[in-house]
Amino acid sequence: MTTSSTSFYKPIYEEPYYIGPEKPKKTACELVGIPTRFAGYTFKTVEELGIPNSLKPVLKASKAYTDKLKEHVDRGEGIIFRGGVGTMKTTFAVAIMREAMKQGLSVYFVSLVNLMDDFFSLGEEERAKLQQKLSTVQLLVLDDLGQEHGKEDSWIKTKIRAIVNERYNAKKATIYTTNLLRGDITKAGYMASMLDRISHCCYIVNCQGESQRKPLRFLEEETHDNLQHNEAN
Repeated sequence: MTTSSTSFYKPIYEEPYYIGPEKPKKTACELVGIPTRFAGYTFKTVEELGIPNSLKPVLKASKAYTDKLKEHVDRGEGIIFRGGVGTMKTTFAVAIMREAMKQGLSVYFVSLVNLMDDFFSLGEEERAKLQQKLSTVQLLVLDDLGQEHGKEDSWIKTKIRAIVNERYNAKKATIYTTNLLRGDITKAGYMASMLDRISHCCYIVNCQGESQRKPLRFLEEETHDNLQHNEAN
């Protein structure tokens, strides 16, 4: 009996071994997409850090929403945080997310500026998982609506409209943050029908006042101030 010579040359593939330090496990906030800069924000930490009087009504409205969070989520009711840059829109959205996590609700955070990169940088299986999260989590945060680039018929705008429509029809709660007013969002390339759906199922919370992002000082200024302080002592 003869054996086919090709059988001796058939390659055998095995899973590659990972050699190196153990990969760090993702935190609970990382697993739901919360950016590292915002991961520490809860209502408690926000109040401890202090907020200006102009944003205290926003804190009050956010806490009122979370007081009946499960009811709002079950009805598919979300929030639109809108206002100028640096007015803590994302901070309040994350604080609500953290409360939802404590209550055992499924949540996810997406920066719309990075949505296209997120989709196209993933493999087919991971992309399907992301799509599933966007469609089914009980509370989704869509950050920076209107800041993503693209014309009305672009892939990214079409994808966002699909997410909004799907969640609206399924009565899934969504929190939006945006720097734009309604007219500005329309100019940014979104259809009036999509904005009408958002307005129908979201409370509008206006975030007013100056930016809370304070610029770093020049090192030379800090060194000079420290020298003066030391001399005074």
